[in-house]
Amino acid sequence: MKNINLYKFTLLRLRQMESNQLLIFIILILGFESFFSSVKSEHFYDVNLLTNNCIKSRLLRDCRLALTKSEAFQLYAVSKGRYDCQTRLIGLQSDLTMMILNPSTKKQSALVMLEDLKNSCNNF
Repeated sequence: MKNINLYKFTLLRLRQMESNQLLIFIILILGFESFFSSVKSEHFYDVNLLTNNCIKSRLLRDCRLALTKSEAFQLYAVSKGRYDCQTRLIGLQSDLTMMILNPSTKKQSALVMLEDLKNSCNNF
């Protein structure tokens, strides 16, 4: 019900916009789509690289970067309906969080999750 009301409000607001406001709105929407399409090809590579850096260095900075990038990729996966990929990214985020909270956490779980990501998330 909440989504329907939001949809109706958005349609009403779009009808009330002047042509220049509508044009700006459309440009913003296209810009976001462009942003997501430009980052999609980089996401898997970046998450893989940053996660491996985190595993090797165990530095808080490296693990936070990997966690941040995996969150962005997870949001992109949801926007494209790739819930299999999203689920694995959430698992990886859990592993990265454990590494941040407890640096002695074993790396095996994150490595297995990276392999799963390779199979689920590399092709979109």
